[in-house]
Amino acid sequence: MTAGAPAGPRRRHSDLAHRGVTMELDQVLEDVRHRDHLDSTRAASPLRVADGAIVIDSSELDADEVADLIVRLVEDLRESGGVPR
Repeated sequence: MTAGAPAGPRRRHSDLAHRGVTMELDQVLEDVRHRDHLDSTRAASPLRVADGAIVIDSSELDADEVADLIVRLVEDLRESGGVPR
């Protein structure tokens, strides 16, 4: 699951605000980019998309739409024999 810029940082900014943390959106964006860079370039177990993974970009979706999409993907995989029951 991924959410591209600016959706991901906007969601993070909103989450921080709900927890009472005040931070400018530009700083959140920079922090997310920095964290993603560190995670993907570290020597031990760098984060990357697994071979054969289904990537869901939730940038334009709300939580219910993401859930519906996941259910549809699993149903499609089951029908094709890709996911055991």
